[in-house]
Amino acid sequence: MLCQKCGTNNANIKIVKNINGNVYETYLCSECAKEDDLTININSNFFEPIFSNIFSPTASNNPVCHTCNLSYREFKNCGKFGCPECVEVFAPYMDSLLKNIHGSISHTGKLPKKAAEPINRKREISELKSKLQKAIENQEFEQAAIFRDEIKKLEAE
Repeated sequence: MLCQKCGTNNANIKIVKNINGNVYETYLCSECAKEDDLTININSNFFEPIFSNIFSPTASNNPVCHTCNLSYREFKNCGKFGCPECVEVFAPYMDSLLKNIHGSISHTGKLPKKAAEPINRKREISELKSKLQKAIENQEFEQAAIFRDEIKKLEAE
């Protein structure tokens, strides 16, 4: 793509402007961008203090399993634990790792039927408990008794 200002050089800078929801894109070559003072010179060490813990773990945030000698960095690279002890050693780091990978630390997708039944039962019990509380607050005691019995039945299962 050619520069939209001079029309001769290849564009290697993309400028995106969002003005009141309208998006405008401009493609410029380096020379035209310099003329308009649109270039940014960043020192190569600019991001080092910000991302040092992520890209170059220190001894404190790169623990090693005492049983199999697997380091946290190696675990992140291969995605597999070396032994059952690794689960306990790396446990403090798992929530942030899972949140970065999946966006959440709790499962929100589909489950096999056998795994889904207990989870759905817990959800149903919590919903019934909130309905029971509302019924008690509204002094609807017959309805509250029905909710109470359903809760006991589900908890017994």
